[in-house]
Amino acid sequence: MSIIVNPRRGPYRLYFYDGRRVTGSGDLELSKTGKGCRPKEFRYRDAGRRQPRRVPTKELIRELRGGRKSILRVRMRRSGPCARICRFLSR
Repeated sequence: MSIIVNPRRGPYRLYFYDGRRVTGSGDLELSKTGKGCRPKEFRYRDAGRRQPRRVPTKELIRELRGGRKSILRVRMRRSGPCARICRFLSR
């Protein structure tokens, strides 16, 4: 499974791909803690569904660490949304 992370203002948009199809998408909110950025809330929407459901962040972390990740960068900056998600995924 491939995961594409699209950094933007507000929550990050995650797209889950299985081969050539999008299997689902989700919105991820990060919060700053003493140990760095951690996921605060994750809402996942299956392909073809309208209503997102809340998913425990432990399941999200397991999926992110297990899948291939790509980060879409709108602007090349060392600070801001791209840097926060990169630091979180590198742990």
